[in-house]
Amino acid sequence: VRHFVGLRCPPGNALPSGSDTSFGASGDVSAVEWIGDKSVQEMRLRFLGEADVESTEENESKWKRLDLFEGEYLRLLRGRTHDLAKPSWLMWVTNFGRCLSLGGPVANPVPTFSFACSEGHEIIGTSMGPGGEIIGIEQRSLPRSRQINK
Repeated sequence: VRHFVGLRCPPGNALPSGSDTSFGASGDVSAVEWIGDKSVQEMRLRFLGEADVESTEENESKWKRLDLFEGEYLRLLRGRTHDLAKPSWLMWVTNFGRCLSLGGPVANPVPTFSFACSEGHEIIGTSMGPGGEIIGIEQRSLPRSRQINK
């Protein structure tokens, strides 16, 4: 069973407790759809056992949707694999410090992989290995209007 939960990360981006279930869904994730015009504005998750058919209004409800706030973008992806390529948990961290976690109770909070995007970039997808394992992130430059000048 997997649950998708949005939480605010404490300092240091520690793993969330998983106690906030304001956005929850169960099942193993089979696909993540990254949606947005000039940046990722939402992600949709499809779970194993759900038909992989073309999108129609009838099957749109099979996707679980997560919206990002205006100006929010993905900065870090980390997780832990427990069985070949299958992650036991995943966590995206946004520039707002929000942690978006996918997975059940965290038995081992130590990640086996962690990918941060470069300064001035955002995560727009993942790179997959031949066995379906996550081997990296896809990123692109933020538009100048969204970059923070130091």
